Amino acid sequence: MSNKPNFDPSEEIALKYWAKEGEQSYSEVCKRVASYMEGPHISIQKIMHYLEGKYFMPNSPVFMNAGTARKSLAACFVLPVEDNMESIFDAAKNMALVMKEGGGVGISLSKLRAEGSPVKLTKGVSSGPVSFLKVYNSVVETVKQGGTRA
Repeated sequence: MSNKPNFDPSEEIALKYWAKEGEQSYSEVCKRVASYMEGPHISIQKIMHYLEGKYFMPNSPVFMNAGTARKSLAACFVLPVEDNMESIFDAAKNMALVMKEGGGVGISLSKLRAEGSPVKLTKGVSSGPVSFLKVYNSVVETVKQGGTRA
């Protein structure tokens, strides 16, 4: 516990995860985010009011990425996976790119044929969804979401 008057542990947590170089307070984090979000229909002051008062709390990628070189403000992405090699490995590539920017990824392997199912083109058999799940797991372990998520 801190002996500081009006100590707010949420500010310490916010600074730990969201502060960029030179930002010393939650208010400074909010100013960076508000500057990025400002537009013709809402002022920095109004956004600051909502953020500082915690009336509006965007997801972590907004706090981490707004006003930085990272462009993604979304937290979750769902990637399509069709039953062909191009789609399976495009999903792996796209997964890595999303995670590089700090986003999370969801996929469904329900369209992939079962292990042992025939593959017409090669006259072989499918290795099944679990084998490709291992590929995706390797991508996750390698990229580690750009170092922005635990």
